[in-house]
Amino acid sequence: MLGGEGSINGTNGDKWVRHEAETMMTWAAEFGAAAFQVEHRFYGSKDYSPIGDQTPSSMKLLTIDQALADIKEFITQMNALYFKDDKPIWVTFGGSYPGSLSAWFRETYPEMTAGAVSSSSAVHVFVDYYGYAINTEKTYRTVSDSCANTIGVAFQSMIQKAYAGKDSRILLKQQFNLCDDFDENNLSKSLQFFFQNVYGYFQGINQYTGDNRNNATRSGLGVPAACDILNNNKNGDEINRVVQVMNLYDSWYPPSATGCRPNNYTSFIQYYSDTTMPDDDRISTRSWIWQTCTELGYYQTTDGGNRGIFGSTVPLDFFADQCIDLFGPEYTLDNTFKLIDQVRTKYGGADAYRGTNVCFPNGSFDPWQDLGHKANNTDNNVDSWLIDGTAHCADMYPARDSDKQSLKDARVRIHGHLSKWLSDAQAVRQGSVLCGTSFAQFGTDNCVSAQFQACNSQLSDFWRVDTSTAWKDLASLDRITQSLIVSPYTIDSWVNVCNGFSSFYGCLGQAQIRNCLGTVGLVGSGLDLSTAYNYQGFLADWDFKCGAGFWTMYERKVLTTCVESTYVNYQQETSAALATYMTATSQDPNNACKYAQNLMNAWQSTYQKGPCRTVNPAQAGWFGCQSAREWSNAQFRHCKHTTTCAFPFYHIVDNKAVVLEEASWISE
Repeated sequence: MLGGEGSINGTNGDKWVRHEAETMMTWAAEFGAAAFQVEHRFYGSKDYSPIGDQTPSSMKLLTIDQALADIKEFITQMNALYFKDDKPIWVTFGGSYPGSLSAWFRETYPEMTAGAVSSSSAVHVFVDYYGYAINTEKTYRTVSDSCANTIGVAFQSMIQKAYAGKDSRILLKQQFNLCDDFDENNLSKSLQFFFQNVYGYFQGINQYTGDNRNNATRSGLGVPAACDILNNNKNGDEINRVVQVMNLYDSWYPPSATGCRPNNYTSFIQYYSDTTMPDDDRISTRSWIWQTCTELGYYQTTDGGNRGIFGSTVPLDFFADQCIDLFGPEYTLDNTFKLIDQVRTKYGGADAYRGTNVCFPNGSFDPWQDLGHKANNTDNNVDSWLIDGTAHCADMYPARDSDKQSLKDARVRIHGHLSKWLSDAQAVRQGSVLCGTSFAQFGTDNCVSAQFQACNSQLSDFWRVDTSTAWKDLASLDRITQSLIVSPYTIDSWVNVCNGFSSFYGCLGQAQIRNCLGTVGLVGSGLDLSTAYNYQGFLADWDFKCGAGFWTMYERKVLTTCVESTYVNYQQETSAALATYMTATSQDPNNACKYAQNLMNAWQSTYQKGPCRTVNPAQAGWFGCQSAREWSNAQFRHCKHTTTCAFPFYHIVDNKAVVLEEASWISE
C-alpha cells in the first residue's frame, strides 16, 4: 500500500496493513502474501524527514519522481531484508493521490511489479478543476433535486449578506459560529476563505458518501443525511439549514478546540508557514499545498460559472495566492501551469497513459472522476470503469453485505486481475515463455474507426454536406463551416453548425472523442503533430463559438449579423494572422504566449474594423480575441493565464438614473 498526503504513524495515521478487514488485506491473506505500507516523504514525522525542515529549498526534494524512486528503493530493501533467497512478486495498491502513484510507478518502473491497482486516482493532473464542484452538485441532485436547490439558494443568500456591509458580515459570523471577524482590510481574500471553508463541508460529505470508511460514514455521514436536513423546512431558512449540515459534520470532525470555525486567511497562512515540522497537521498540509503548487494542481474552484449551486465563490486566484504567500513570489500561477503541463506530458495524463497491467476503478459519485483514467486498453491490459452509486475509494474499504452489487462486482473484477497478474508473473519467474506479452506504446490510437466513420456520416447528413475529407484536411472542414453561415446571417445559421458538432460529439461519446480527436488519436490517424494541434485549435474555437461566444451574440442580437459576416468574409485576414502565429510558434515555441497574444490582437482588430465597426466594435473585438485565445490554448495551455482579452461587458457608474435605466433593460 502506497502512502500519500498524510503520515502512517501517529494518532491520525492511516495504518492500512494493520486492519485485516481492509480489502487489500483480505486478498493478501488469500494469496499468502506479505503486506507492506510505505510512507510518503515529507508526510511523516520530522525524525524521518530527508532534511528535517519544510523550507522551500528543502521541499524541492518533494516531487513525484522522488516519491516513485523511494518506492523502488523500498521494494529493493525489503527484498534484501526479507526475501534474500526468493524472487517475490510485487503489486502496488493506492487510492486517490497514492492511486496515481501506483499507476505512475507501474509506468515508470514496470520491472519492479506485476501490476497496479489505482483506485479513484486523478492521473490527469489539472490546475483549475472546477469539475469537482460540478460533480459534487450532480451527486446532491441525484439524491434530491430540491436539496441541491436549497444549497444554491443558501449560497446566493450568503453572497448577498457577505457583500451587504460590515454589519451584515458580523451577523454571518454569529450565524456560522466563526472564530474570527471578517478581515475588512483584506475583504476579498477573507470572503473567499469563508466560502471555500463552507464549500469544503459539502465536498467532504460528498467525497466519501456511502463509503465504509470510518465510524462517521458508517453512521450515515453522507449526502442523504445532509439532504434530510436541507429539505426540512422546520430547520429554518436555507442558510440555517446549511449551518446545521456543518454542525452534523463537526460532530464527527470538530473544527477547533473551542468548537468555533476558523475564518482568518492571514492566520491560516501564518500557521502553515511554520517550516520546523512541529506536528502532523502542519507537516501534511504544508507538504500537500506545495505539491499542488508545483506538480498536481487539483484546485477545487467554482470557476464553472454562476449557474452552479456554489456560485463563483472560490476562484483560481484564491489557491494561486496561497502558493505565493506560503512559498515565495516565484511560485506564480504561470509557474504552476507550466510545471503541471510537464507532469501531464511526462506521465501521459488520462489520455496517453503508457503503463500495463493496471486497473482504474472510480466511483460514479466521486467528484474526482473526471481526472481519472477511463479508456480501456486491452493491448496493455488496462481496465478502467465507474462503480455505480459509490464515492471515493469505495472499493478499498472493508466489504459489507449491504454493499451495492456494483461495488461487490468491482472487487471481484479487481481480484480477477490480481489472479492473472500473479499467475503470469509466476510463469515468467519459472522461466516460461509467455505469448502475446503486451508493451505500452506511446501514442497508441484507440479510435474505433467504424464508429468514427458512422458518426461522421451522421454529421454529413445533419449538415447536408459531404464531410468525407473533413478529418483529413482541416481546410475542408473550415470551408464547410463557412458555407453553412449564410446571408442574411441570422442566429439560425450559427445554431445549425453548433447542433451539428453537438450531434457528432454525442454520437462519439466521451471516450471516443478523446481517442479520435485528442492529439494522440489525430496523429494516429496519419496527421502530423502540427496539423493535429491545428485541428484541436479549430475545435476549441468552435467550442467557444457554440458556448460563451454564442450566448454573447444571442443576448446582443445586433452583434449576430456583423460577427457572422466577419467570420465568413474576412477569412483572408484571420487566416493570414493564424499562419504567422503558426510559423512563429514552430520556430520559437518558448515565446508561444507572446505570439498567441499577437494572434488575439490581430483577430480582435479584424472583428472591430469589419462590419461590426458601426455596431459594437468593442464587444465584437472581444469575440474575435477570445476565438484566437481558445485556438492557441489548445496547444499552449499555460498561455491561458498570461494572455488577455479586454472584457467590454461591464462598467462602473454612480449615477442613479443610469443604474435604474440599466436595471430596466436587464429586466426586459
